[in-house]
Amino acid sequence: MSNSRFCQLKQYGGPSKLHVTNIGKPSIVGDDEILIRIKAASINSADWRIMRADPFLIRLMFGLRSPSKLPKGGIGADIAGVVEATSSNVKQFKAGDAVYGDLSSCGFGGFADYVVVSETGSEEHTSEHQSPMYLVCRLQLEKKWEGLCHGRQ
Repeated sequence: MSNSRFCQLKQYGGPSKLHVTNIGKPSIVGDDEILIRIKAASINSADWRIMRADPFLIRLMFGLRSPSKLPKGGIGADIAGVVEATSSNVKQFKAGDAVYGDLSSCGFGGFADYVVVSETGSEEHTSEHQSPMYLVCRLQLEKKWEGLCHGRQ
């Protein structure tokens, strides 16, 4: 099994509280999972709020003194990458697809080399455009636009 870098948040605070550790490459265990090799990630407001524990409600959700209840142990919601492998029941994606998406609904973990997510429990999108930076920026713009449109209603 090859090594993979993973950025963990063990304490609330600023960027200095993020720790990069080497872990084994994650493997697919479920029937509807995809393995994504992350090429680009961006920090969004959810990541920032969790990292800083602001508002205080974050501490009630993820742990009072430290983010011990943070799924997968790391932050990182907005990612772009390439599908490396899929389990047998995955229909929407195939190996080699360029994807981008928001991992906040399936446990974060985007500040890593690889992430395994459920096909149905995540918000990934395929794209013909291969530039990971383009895809992450596009995702940020889509979120901003959605916020503007819903904010006017």
